[in-house]
Amino acid sequence: MPQTKPPPLAGIKVVDLTRYLAGPFCTQILGDYGAEILKVEPVENPRGELGDGKGPDTYFFLSTNRSKKSIRLAIKKPEGREVLMRLIDAADIVVDNFRPGVMQAIGLDYETLALRNPRIITCSISGFGSTGPLREFPGFDQIAQGMSGLMSVTGTAESGPTRVGIAICDLLGGIFSAQGILLALEARHRDGRGQRVETSLLESIVSILTWSAGIYFETGVTPGPA
Repeated sequence: MPQTKPPPLAGIKVVDLTRYLAGPFCTQILGDYGAEILKVEPVENPRGELGDGKGPDTYFFLSTNRSKKSIRLAIKKPEGREVLMRLIDAADIVVDNFRPGVMQAIGLDYETLALRNPRIITCSISGFGSTGPLREFPGFDQIAQGMSGLMSVTGTAESGPTRVGIAICDLLGGIFSAQGILLALEARHRDGRGQRVETSLLESIVSILTWSAGIYFETGVTPGPA
């Protein structure tokens, strides 16, 4: 049937400061739901983390960046910073996946932005969360797979622990972040204020270990390949 109603997030504006996979996957979900996503990319070496540089539209970039608009800004320069702040002042949501502390260091943390725009919702995705002994460590999917225990139950007795064939921790981090943002939007309908949302790759994968984690907590035995 033809689409007769606007999508559920029509009118919602998102400033996307994300890179790599988890963050872009989150904002892509919001864009698919109808939000206007403005992806902020660096002026120098845009999309440089995405591969061999043979073109901007690599399979990796396209897999997580549909439903978006793109702008290249030098946000460390006064002119670029001014443009970025105008975008944020008019936005509903700001999403990043920098290491904890980076957004605060550049003056884009929730507390600072909320003084300018009380309705703003910020979302941060990291490897290991914003508190705890591993907060400063960079987080990558395979590391989270190993540390979470997922690899303990993946593979065979002959192969030993094996990583999942897709970046499951990154993707789950994006999904849970999008879910948290939707909940924050719902809460904003009631009190008119935004809030801070965060998750991590490690938290996201641990949360779906379900009965495998239950085996360990009930018996003390680490479950093997399943």
